[in-house]
This record gives sequence, C-alpha cells and structure tokens, in this order.
Amino acid sequence: MRRNQFLGGIGKCMCFLAVCVMTFSSCYNDDDLKNSISGLEDRMDKLEASLQSVQTDIFTLKTLTDALSQNKSIASVLENEDGSYTIKFSDKTEVTIRNGENGEDAPQITVIKNEEDGVYYWGITSTDGKKTFLEDGEGNMMPVTAAAPKIRINTNTKEWEISTDGGKTWEPTGVYASGEGTGDTSLFSGVSQDDDYAYFTLKDGTILKLSKSKELKCEILSGKQYFANGEEKLISVEMSGISKYTVTKPDGWKASLTGKGLTIIAPVAENQYAETGGKVAIMAVASNGQSIISEIPVIIGEAPVTISVEGQTISTTLTNGVEMYYLGVLEINEYSAEAVAELVNGYAARMYMKDSSS
Repeated sequence: MRRNQFLGGIGKCMCFLAVCVMTFSSCYNDDDLKNSISGLEDRMDKLEASLQSVQTDIFTLKTLTDALSQNKSIASVLENEDGSYTIKFSDKTEVTIRNGENGEDAPQITVIKNEEDGVYYWGITSTDGKKTFLEDGEGNMMPVTAAAPKIRINTNTKEWEISTDGGKTWEPTGVYASGEGTGDTSLFSGVSQDDDYAYFTLKDGTILKLSKSKELKCEILSGKQYFANGEEKLISVEMSGISKYTVTKPDGWKASLTGKGLTIIAPVAENQYAETGGKVAIMAVASNGQSIISEIPVIIGEAPVTISVEGQTISTTLTNGVEMYYLGVLEINEYSAEAVAELVNGYAARMYMKDSSS
C-alpha cells in the first residue's frame, strides 16, 4: 500500500514537472532572444561605423588645414556617385570628404585661426555654437600641424569623449550616441568651388578656402583598352587647373569622371546600334579659357597580346597563336602583368622577336 502511495506521489510530481516545462516553454521565445542580440549587434556596428567616420573626418580636416598652412594648391575636386568628394592636391596626395547621412550626431571638432599668430589650432564647437580652443595635457593650445585629438564613445555612458593627450585621459563632450544611426557624423556640411578656389564648409560654419592649381593638366593614364560586351573598367586620370570639363564617348558606351577616375562601360551585346569602338575623351577647360583634350581608344574584342608572369620570367601570347616575344625596353620588376599588357596593347612599348633557337 505504501509502495503504491509512493509511486503515485512520484507520478504526480512528474506530471507537475511536465506541466512546468510546458508552461516555461510556452512563455520563452527563442526568437525574442535572437532578435535582441541581433539588435544589439546592429547598434554596436553603427556606433563603430560612426566612430570610424569621425576619426576619418578629423584626419581629412587636418590634411586640408595642413595644405592651407603649407600653401599647397588643389589639383581637382570631383564628386563621387555616393555624394562624397575626392580632393586631390598638387603633390598628388588626396582625401575624401564623405556624405555623413545615417550616422550618429557627433561632437563638432573644428579648427580655429588664432588672429595673433595666424596659426590654425584644434577647437570644439558646443551645442550653443560657442567655439573654444582645445588644450593639451599641459594647458597649451594644439596647432593643427601637431597631433590631432582622439575621440571615442564610452561604452558605459554612451557619451562621446575626447582626448588631447594621446589617449592618456578622456573628457566627456556632452554629446550622446544612441546607436540608432539617425544623425549625421560628418564634420563637414558642404564642398564648393569656383574658377580660383575650393571651399570646404564645416558644420559650425567655418570655411577653409584653398587655391586651385593654375597648371592645366588632364592625362588619362592608360593606353588602348579592350572590352568584353558590358564590361566596366576604371581608368586613372590626373587633373589640375580645370574649371569645367565634358566627357564624350562612342554611341552605346557609358563614360563618367569621378574622384575615383574615368569609368568606362562597354555596350551589351544586345545593343545592335552601339559602336564597337572609338575614343572616350575628356575636354577640360581652365578658368582663363585655355582647353585641353585627353583621349583613350576603346574597342570591343580581345587584346592582341596577353601577358603572364612566373617569377621573373614574362611570356607573351598573340591572339593569332604566335608566342615568345621579348620586351626589351622595360624593367619588368617594376611592372605588374596588367601594366605591361596595357603598355603593349597601347603601343607605348616596343616588342622584339626572341629567337627560340638561340
């Protein structure tokens, strides 16, 4: 009798535990946890992206201000497809001013020109528009030509913090990051230019005015290019002293000039009215009316010479099957296979037949 009562008690306990497990399972949703983790990771990714964007802008701001202090000129200001701008200087260095939408509102790091010595120093603009100089660990103003301030997001307080002593100490800025990515991290609000100057406007209204190079240059840095139908290529271009330009191309082709270079897209095979070849040209005009034209031949078809590299040996193959050409005018070590092929197909290099019997 007692044994039956004991077994019966165990059975009731098991039933109770089963009910508890079923009840807990019905209340717990694994999808909720996954969504919560995914949402947290998404916010962290946005915060990290915002931080990287601000750090990039600080570097860009330093580069622009250094160029201004060193009397460097602007070679070209070209807009990219995403709304950013690529700025190239007379010494061939370059920076990109990005489109700052869909980021975090960030502290407005700025530069302030000291009227007493004419030097630009790092500063910060508060939410009420007041500009103040940043000071290093010893209480001195920080010239832009020296080290730039560092910035971070405090993972505990979610507040932007700034360091002026190389990261040894950090000060809160009063600006918070939500992780939602609904603000604008960019330190810049606009880029514009006229015939003589390029203007870079910061969020606090500060304008950096840099002179544009007067040397007129427009060089497409490639020879003849061979395309498959629908193929896209990006060609490097060096420009300076240009006030305005136009790009022309064969019928059915697409060509555009941005900060990244000259993009050329061949027509698709279905376009029966497209030209199979021709020239893509950039006509550039300087502020004084002087003009220059740079062209690149383009054609749909296989390149007559293909290049392969193995170690220090370079072999070439013509499309008609003839092999073993020797390139006798190039230091091969300095060129990639693609560069050599480009020079050969563009007729910028001479070729000599190598006698295989010797």
